[in-house]
Amino acid sequence: MKRYLPLILFAVLASAQDNPPLSILTNGFPPAFQGKPYNAVIYATGGVRPYTFTITSGKLPSGLVMNNVTRWNSGRQAWTTYAVINGTPLSLGQFQFVVAVTDSSSNRAQLRISSSPGK
Repeated sequence: MKRYLPLILFAVLASAQDNPPLSILTNGFPPAFQGKPYNAVIYATGGVRPYTFTITSGKLPSGLVMNNVTRWNSGRQAWTTYAVINGTPLSLGQFQFVVAVTDSSSNRAQLRISSSPGK
């Protein structure tokens, strides 16, 4: 059993070094309207899973929240983590915030978002 240990360690180290850089992806953000339900998804790619999404500056419009979601992806046979911004915007105005994603190796990527909920 000891003779297999170096092969296992090599495989783990090689996979950690071969990952592409961490980045944030979206499919764009739909317009937000005061009093209307809203939903947007933010994904990460690269880096080393799992990911954690946070708002590092600014704030979401009142009535919206951001949650990390972790689900089993049967197509990839792996756990997938993404962020969901949802709720119902309660106020009008210009809102700016920064979403950051951090991977399990402490790599970080950020996305600056500006939104103007409509009437």
